[in-house]
Amino acid sequence: MKWIWLGIVLQYAGLIWDEIYHQTRVIVVEYIPIPHWPIVAAPFVIVIMTYKYLRSEQPQVKVLTILLLVASLIMLTGTVWDNFGYHIRGIELPEDAPPHVTLQLGSYLTLLLLIASTITNTIKKRRVKRDVSA
Repeated sequence: MKWIWLGIVLQYAGLIWDEIYHQTRVIVVEYIPIPHWPIVAAPFVIVIMTYKYLRSEQPQVKVLTILLLVASLIMLTGTVWDNFGYHIRGIELPEDAPPHVTLQLGSYLTLLLLIASTITNTIKKRRVKRDVSA
């Protein structure tokens, strides 16, 4: 779960960096911009670690973990679509373009589901510890 949170921090750090980058520079997109590198890396980390967590024997609510995996796949789709479909060809899309909306939707869903999953998994782990000690 810690690695998934690290992926979220990486994702949002990249989004903040990208926003500052766009506000302070005239952007000529001929490649994947440097602030997009953490945005590209984060969904891969999140998807891989969520899948690994889903397959583990740790106490978890499987439905939330599966929804988290789906949300992170949506985020990954938006990232790949934006960076490898457009930026690599030198095209900068407006904020409301489908790849950006897909990326944002996936990011927000992933964050909300990760918060919910962390809370429910913490409660579940405490119950398991309490039942074992009783």
